[in-house]
Amino acid sequence: MVRSVVIRLVGVLLIVNGIAGVAAVWSGWLVASSLIESLRQSSMLVTEQQARLVASVRNVAVSVEDTSQATSGLSRSTGQVRVAVGDATQTAKQLASTFDRLSQASRVSVLGVRPLEGMIEPFAANAADFRQLAVSLTATAESLDTNSREMARVSDDLKGIRDQVNGAAAEVEALQSASLMQQGLASIELGSRLLLGMIFFESTLSALTGLALLLMAGHHRVRHIAAVDMRGTTIEAN
Repeated sequence: MVRSVVIRLVGVLLIVNGIAGVAAVWSGWLVASSLIESLRQSSMLVTEQQARLVASVRNVAVSVEDTSQATSGLSRSTGQVRVAVGDATQTAKQLASTFDRLSQASRVSVLGVRPLEGMIEPFAANAADFRQLAVSLTATAESLDTNSREMARVSDDLKGIRDQVNGAAAEVEALQSASLMQQGLASIELGSRLLLGMIFFESTLSALTGLALLLMAGHHRVRHIAAVDMRGTTIEAN
């Protein structure tokens, strides 16, 4: 009798465990499906954001390239202006030398008279003015030359930055984030389905085992009652 009660108790516990396992599998299936769907949508968003990021980075590279070209053009223009200022400097120096010679020539004496004596001072003043102009133009040319070299260096630096930005865009574009996420999602989905399948199998087996124990206990009880009735009938007959 005690044995039958124990068997029934174990059977009931196994059935309850099986039902609870099936319920857990159902709940886990719903949660896993919702989670995987959310991750799949996130993967799509990552792909879109990656494309936008690549486009933005390439736009930055284009802007840097435009700035580099503009700086390079300004450097060339400054260089041309420097050449023109250099030519003007040479012209000023030549004019200063010419006025020096004219000043010296104005000192000529004819029969003890200097007919051009009044031109000596103006010619000398003009020579000094052009010499000073040559000095100023030389300083300007040197400044323009320095600026031209600096702008050329900036242009080269900007080209280097452009190459780095393009390289970064290529690296971001080459990232197979969506593919990796899809592979990861496939692995997660397969693993969760297998785990839930195993739990479902064990729960079903537990419930069936419990049901079998209950049936066996009921059959044993029926046999016991039949045996008791048979004994009672035998005793009454005697």
